[in-house]
Amino acid sequence: MKFKLLFLFLVFILIAMQNYGEYKEDISEITNISYSTQIYMEYINNTPIFYKKGDFVLYIIKPIYVKYNGINSSLIQRISLKENLSNYKILFSKKYINIPKDRIGVFFTKTGNSKKINTTIKTIYWKKDPLRYGTSKVLATYELPNKGEIIATYENGAPAIIRLNNTIYCGFEPTATTIYNLAYLYIIKKQDFGNYYLLGLLVLFGIILSYLTHIQQYLKNLLLKYGAGLIVLGRVSINDEEKVLLNNTRNEIYNTIIDNPGIHLRELAEKVGKSTSTITWHIRILEKANLIQIKKLGGKIMYFPKSMDLSDIPLLYLENDLSKKIYEKLLETPLHLRKLAQELGAPVETVRYNLKKLEALGVIKSKKENNKIVYYINPSALS
Repeated sequence: MKFKLLFLFLVFILIAMQNYGEYKEDISEITNISYSTQIYMEYINNTPIFYKKGDFVLYIIKPIYVKYNGINSSLIQRISLKENLSNYKILFSKKYINIPKDRIGVFFTKTGNSKKINTTIKTIYWKKDPLRYGTSKVLATYELPNKGEIIATYENGAPAIIRLNNTIYCGFEPTATTIYNLAYLYIIKKQDFGNYYLLGLLVLFGIILSYLTHIQQYLKNLLLKYGAGLIVLGRVSINDEEKVLLNNTRNEIYNTIIDNPGIHLRELAEKVGKSTSTITWHIRILEKANLIQIKKLGGKIMYFPKSMDLSDIPLLYLENDLSKKIYEKLLETPLHLRKLAQELGAPVETVRYNLKKLEALGVIKSKKENNKIVYYINPSALS
């Protein structure tokens, strides 16, 4: 009986240390959930992955209350940040307001006597980038102070966001991605584990010594079943392909990716019939073994065979009926969102969703004409 309890305890420790948990793709959903449930995070392949459970994950989401002034309320609501006028941590504003030193001000407005520069769409490059966006599209409008910590720059290296003490100045109109990233600068915190790791290791070591003679056979079975994976994760190369694929589940995942290039996590889990946490574990090994490659497209992490030329990725999206119709329609003439939705007879939000994906892939581009955003085929996508 004692040995069974010990075995269950060891299995629990092993599972906890593998950071298994529930993966979420929608950041706004994560933000909303974090106000009632602890949300953990780690970076995998330079992408933030979120968990509902994960005591050994390095980062934790600490929700904060916000206040906003002059900012479109629907923009804040999309991000699911909670408003609290008296106990706020961050003030988002399009008006410059003096705030207490223990609060943070994020101002999307001109500073001092600075003047409007232009109203063209620009790309900013994040230097402080907790959500790993890399870049964001903004409408640049104002000059910024000539000193302070640079949070983001324009293509020419000029500052786009600057922090001075507890104040952040943004030289453009707010967008969802810019507010997300600036909020998450303060929401993401490193966990303080104290001496939990050391204590856990000492307890585990003591238990193993006490019951070594009883668990020897069980450890042998565990190594036979999982050992290849544990060894491969630590030090694997392309020469280990046969060893990596000896595991039946991993072999099935690998073959599913080959048959379905561009498949994402939840879809892969459904096809293989395994949990997303199990899929994530084996994906790490396959990537380490140089058998697959991972790319984030349209807000989703997708898996491809290592041999596949990723320049062919845009063609995968054109297999979607609506994306194909959008592509064919834009080949005829550039159109703005509502006109395109009207001609296709499709909901505006569905068309918007597909446009964003195609734009992220570089298949289409957008520009501002007569106060409307017009979409057109990227010439380089036709070559």
